[in-house]
Amino acid sequence: MKPEFMRLRRALALTFATLLAAAGLAVLSPAGAASAHHNTVRVTVDCVDDAWIATWTVTNSERDKSEKIIASSQPDLVAVGTTIGKGQTFTATERLTAPTSKTLAVTGYWAKSNVTDRSRSASISPADFPGNCQPPVTPPVTPPAPPAPPVTPPPPAVLAASIAIEPCVFASGVASGGIVMTLDGLTAGTEYVFTLWSAGVAVQTQSHTSTGAELEAAFRGLAPGGYEVSATTAAAPGVEIARTGTATIADCTPAAPVPPVTPPAPGLPTLAPPTITAAAGECDVTTPGKGAITVTTAELDATKDYFVTLVDASGNTIAGVSEQAVSGTTGTTLTFAGLETQKPYTAQLLVEPGRQLAATADVAITLACPALAASSLSLPTLAMTGPSEFLALGVFAAALLLAGGATVLGRLRRRATQ
Repeated sequence: MKPEFMRLRRALALTFATLLAAAGLAVLSPAGAASAHHNTVRVTVDCVDDAWIATWTVTNSERDKSEKIIASSQPDLVAVGTTIGKGQTFTATERLTAPTSKTLAVTGYWAKSNVTDRSRSASISPADFPGNCQPPVTPPVTPPAPPAPPVTPPPPAVLAASIAIEPCVFASGVASGGIVMTLDGLTAGTEYVFTLWSAGVAVQTQSHTSTGAELEAAFRGLAPGGYEVSATTAAAPGVEIARTGTATIADCTPAAPVPPVTPPAPGLPTLAPPTITAAAGECDVTTPGKGAITVTTAELDATKDYFVTLVDASGNTIAGVSEQAVSGTTGTTLTFAGLETQKPYTAQLLVEPGRQLAATADVAITLACPALAASSLSLPTLAMTGPSEFLALGVFAAALLLAGGATVLGRLRRRATQ
């Protein structure tokens, strides 16, 4: 290799090392670090709901270090001591009532790098405010003039009126009376309408034309009750010029005669409803295996005919059991025999005419009556008159024993040969 080329090579290497050293010093110097750590402050103004809203933002430039605000020109927006995270943006808004000039200046400190940035700021002026943010102006509304009050014609003059009651008359079974209204202060030649009212309902109407200052309207043939009379002119039927008070026609209907009370015939007391009772069923002593029921009636009318019949649980008459007539007024006892036992029955008291049901009594025969009379179950007795009878009985007993022994031996032999 040539010496000139070697010298040039060494000179280039020295120059390059010098440049690298200078660049390293520049990177490590405090001025270089300060230029890397900084805040970006911005502000915008918008019109929201007819009001100016200013939005202030402070952005941390360091994505791996948090910072703390150590100085602020608007503490109400960004307070001293506010921490902004790594690469984060702090936002503050305020509502302004009018365009104005304002500046926000903040200073940040990065503890991890021990770097304090210079003050960074942003400002607004009236030119930054939108010009159409004023609320619309609503022109005042002039209320319309109130309508003129209606002209009410003067009320018609109320005329003097009186009412008279004609007495109630009872004829042909009907009570009726009359009402007469007298109206004063009339104009001759005017037609007037009189209306009779009862409980708020128009009953009759009459029209009369006055010939002078007074006029009468008579309503006759009225039922007893309260009435009023009103008056209008035919020209203005809806405007009353007079009304009377209530006049009442009294009811003159005679009271209905009270029918005479016929006393009961002597010796016949007032009767209570008839009754029938039945005693508990028992065995029929005359018919083995059958039962009997005893029935007692009371409070009967001696002038009427009664019958007692017996029916089963289904209401059917019982075959072979006839109804029985009852006489007397109280304490009559009847017996129904030959009945099936252990069954329910109903005794019915019937009255003529029409055989109407007057009373009932329920009863049952719960006993199990024996089918044979007790006398038929007794053993016959033998009369012992002497020794000959005893000898005959002994022979008879011995014959029975021999016959029984023979029967037993025969059975034993047959079993042994089997």
